Amino acid sequence: MRFAYLLYFLAFAIAAAGQTPTAATATRDLAFSPAGLAFTETAQINVVNTATNPASGTAASCSGTISFNNSTGASVETPVKFTVTSGEIYSATLTAGKLGVVNGSRSEFIGSVQLTLTPKVPCTLTISLETFDATTGVTHLYLTNPAGGPTAVIFSGGNGPLTPFSEVPRL
Repeated sequence: MRFAYLLYFLAFAIAAAGQTPTAATATRDLAFSPAGLAFTETAQINVVNTATNPASGTAASCSGTISFNNSTGASVETPVKFTVTSGEIYSATLTAGKLGVVNGSRSEFIGSVQLTLTPKVPCTLTISLETFDATTGVTHLYLTNPAGGPTAVIFSGGNGPLTPFSEVPRL
């Protein structure tokens, strides 16, 4: 009986090893610290893909969404989707009016980026948040490195073997 279980286990292991894993994606949420926006200000989140295109293989590309939430955590507007290739910059803005700020007051918000990780696609995303005077363009606040530091992500191909960590896309 034990021999039969051993044979069954070996047959199952060999069948599983022969399967080709499918490409899976994962999402990583990168959030800035809360910041304030006054009546005359605009907030802007900028993303740039600093990965270089490889000599062969898949071209560098990062995709995801940029979101702005108010002080209660509710979305201020529909998150904006982006895709940036090597060296490309994309920006999304939040005006004081969209946040509900009236003259003489200010309100807090949280800006975040939801990055979609795709195996074997080069992506090195650099992110910044800035606030500036909507009339003069003078920058009031500049932040980099949103929270959500390095995370170990393992992509599974269904019932197949796990993808090695070296094949997980870099941020």
